[in-house]
Amino acid sequence: MLHTSPLAPARKPPIPPRAGGGSRRRPEQALQRSVVERLQWRARPNIWWTHIPLGGARSKIEAAIFKGLGVRRGAPDLLIVIDGRACFLELKAPGGRVTAAQHECHAALRAAGAEVVVATDIDAALAALERWDVLRPDERRTG
Repeated sequence: MLHTSPLAPARKPPIPPRAGGGSRRRPEQALQRSVVERLQWRARPNIWWTHIPLGGARSKIEAAIFKGLGVRRGAPDLLIVIDGRACFLELKAPGGRVTAAQHECHAALRAAGAEVVVATDIDAALAALERWDVLRPDERRTG
């Protein structure tokens, strides 16, 4: 039997880290979640979209496997297909920079006929989605 002193503070079990890492702030993830919430709520019918999960640390073996499977560096965060058009949305935290690989990828996508927008806040992301005619009208604003 384990005895504890009544004067000793009770120990709390350690809090496990949140999914995706520790408690560090992740403004790009927060921005992407906001955009995804808007897409879930307001995307017009027959709009198809997905996140392209290529970021993050990988081992050399994983990187080689992905490269062999056709993964290309610099792909934007979201792919949105609208009436047969491919539109890509790259999301950056305020002050975040597009990498050289992302610049190259964006140029190649544009050369292939796709549209690419880099947004650093929710307003810029929503403006792109509205320009592409992705979103239904926001009924809360049409009073």
